[in-house]
Amino acid sequence: MKHFLLLTTLIFTSGCAGLNLHVKDNNPYKSSVKLSKQIFTVVCKEDEGLRECVELRPTEFNASGTIVAENKEHSFIMTAGHFCQSVEESPDKLDAIFKSNQIPPDAMPYFEDATFISTTIVFDYLGNAYFSRLVAYEVEDTDLCLVVTDRKMQFRPVPVAEEDPKLGDKIFMASAPMGIHYPGSIIILDGFYSGFLWHPFFNKPTYAVTDFPLLPGSSGAGILNAKGEIVSAAFATNMAFPFDSFGVPRNQIADFLNRHLDLEPRNKFREWFNRLFD
Repeated sequence: MKHFLLLTTLIFTSGCAGLNLHVKDNNPYKSSVKLSKQIFTVVCKEDEGLRECVELRPTEFNASGTIVAENKEHSFIMTAGHFCQSVEESPDKLDAIFKSNQIPPDAMPYFEDATFISTTIVFDYLGNAYFSRLVAYEVEDTDLCLVVTDRKMQFRPVPVAEEDPKLGDKIFMASAPMGIHYPGSIIILDGFYSGFLWHPFFNKPTYAVTDFPLLPGSSGAGILNAKGEIVSAAFATNMAFPFDSFGVPRNQIADFLNRHLDLEPRNKFREWFNRLFD
């Protein structure tokens, strides 16, 4: 009888373990992602009827993000709006392309007719790569962006909190600073919610976040409360004191997602990617 019970228990627990392999991991930090944007630039010069084009080496930009929703086929990632901003609208991106290719400033006129082609890859907690498509982004008001992946990711979406944090609350952020991302590991920082203010430089409302050293690549990271809910998204830091950082207010995140989330499956999504890279 004893051996029968032991065998039954082993079979039962093995069965449970097998079933659990199909259950999504609900650790909110594992729903943090790294985003990598490659921008390919083609510059053309026309002289005496002859047109000559040169393709510059690609320039890479990195950001952090969080899975915020999913449907049957895709996952939706929230990140920073300035990361998704096009080169034509972003002097910082154009300046980075100049520097990475060691182009002299007097070559600027040739960029008036330049062609910029970009592709953004999303890397999950395990290092799996996903193509993504832009859904929407805003820079002036919220500095938020929403992209959708070419296939569904295995980690759960992180919900937006229903209440604002309180002054002094401990908050947490998982990100890929400087593009650092190790499959199976993630950089998790903790800090404090330091209040709500109208920022004179950015000219918009923001959360003050203390003790988060925001570095390039951390932009767009979801800032979570102790319950694992999104209360903010990192977008900037104080250059004079990098532990004084700023995040998008919670209510603006909720409003942005409500306006731009479309959870209906896009059946032609993969066909679009196939045409793009054919």
